[in-house]
Amino acid sequence: MYQYSLTYFKNIFEKKSLDEANRQDIPLGKKKERVAFFRDEFTRQLYSNICRSLFEAHKLLFSFLICLKIKEEIGNLDQREVRFLLVGITQVETEKPNPSGDGGWLTEKTWAGLNQLDAEFECFKGLAENFEKNIDEWFRVYNLAKPQSKKAGYPAPFDQLTLMQRGMLLRVLRPDKVIPIIQKLIKQEKELGKGFITPPTFDMKKTLDDCDYDQPIIIVLSPGADPMAELLKLAAVEGQKITQVSLGQGQAEVAKAKIAEGQEQQQWVVLQNCHLSPSFMPILDGIIEQLGPGQERNTKFRLWLTSMPSNKFPVTILQNGVKATIEPPRGLRNNLLRSYTQMDKNEFETICEKPSAYKSLMWGLCFFNALILERRKYGPLGWNIPYEFSSSDLDISQAQLVMFLNFFEKIPWDALKYMVAEANYGGRVTDGNDRVCISTLLDDFYCPGMLKKNHRMTESEKYIVPTEGDLQSYITFIQE
Repeated sequence: MYQYSLTYFKNIFEKKSLDEANRQDIPLGKKKERVAFFRDEFTRQLYSNICRSLFEAHKLLFSFLICLKIKEEIGNLDQREVRFLLVGITQVETEKPNPSGDGGWLTEKTWAGLNQLDAEFECFKGLAENFEKNIDEWFRVYNLAKPQSKKAGYPAPFDQLTLMQRGMLLRVLRPDKVIPIIQKLIKQEKELGKGFITPPTFDMKKTLDDCDYDQPIIIVLSPGADPMAELLKLAAVEGQKITQVSLGQGQAEVAKAKIAEGQEQQQWVVLQNCHLSPSFMPILDGIIEQLGPGQERNTKFRLWLTSMPSNKFPVTILQNGVKATIEPPRGLRNNLLRSYTQMDKNEFETICEKPSAYKSLMWGLCFFNALILERRKYGPLGWNIPYEFSSSDLDISQAQLVMFLNFFEKIPWDALKYMVAEANYGGRVTDGNDRVCISTLLDDFYCPGMLKKNHRMTESEKYIVPTEGDLQSYITFIQE
């Protein structure tokens, strides 16, 4: 599904980057400043637009590719170093004896890799000998929580390695720290920075704003993802009528009729599950080609397509459409951001008759949602069985929170906990121990302590209930 055309990139440059640059107060005479702004703005817009259509697993890789391309353009890149960082060890044996002894902390493969670095790269000359002389110092580095840090104190002369070279060494010594060093590399690149390792949260409204009337909006789904609730909410805000067709056997003619009707009445048309109707895809390709001619530029008609990744999806639609992926974000911060950026700021203030309790418990609920999604990355240490919790579980829990707070004078803690841990999220949990686990986790977030000022939800002082404020204050708190 990762198909893009040169025309798509040109649109980003001409319609977004140049327009934004022209709105800036940079005099025409200041050529260097304007060129620098064009370049930086285009890089930012490119990252934002492409990131939106990538799955979480590939977003850091995309940032790294941008970083490498910039380094290549300014002549600050050794392709051999990059290749080693990406590929890793190719030499698996060495004649030199392992300085940590048989069964020591240095495995035979790691020791062979260190000898390969010594033999192939000038900057690592003498590395094997250095390990033999300073084995205790290297063991200390090996055991550090952050060996990627400049303060790690590598034995000289290897304390003068560049970030890329440090990454190569960690690729052999501590492969688990390659991602943090790549993030560090991107952050320290002058043209990039921290914003390129924190992907923008999915914003349905921005996706709509970025497309034209003749561009379909393709939402690439992942298991457990359903964008319809968010799409219906956006349609209500925009005052648009929306027609849905779930594709499958016998729905081709219905879909064609609805698209024609949508064009005529300037409505939105949503074709769901395009991957279930591969025979209709070439026909849809032809219909989309005809969207432009005869349409007025200010038409409100939009065509939305949802699909799981499929090799039957027409390349031309993928190349020229506006794409977005829907899946749970990674990390507590990104999960919380996603939950809060999808809320309506007016509703946030007026929907509940107990606003203070509502805001505190909403924070607890969103934190709980982020936490149980993050536990999945630990495999059987997180859950005995992997569960596909979805956005609908959070939506129904949020609606019930409002309903219970408005209906009961005193907060019904047991009922609230039962509905979330046993019915909404718990309805997906089939393992008995996992059911105990999810209930126990929720006890930390649906409890009277949450109503206290600056309540600490964990032993760390980072994770507290924010001071009551408007929706933006919560978003700012999460970002910081």
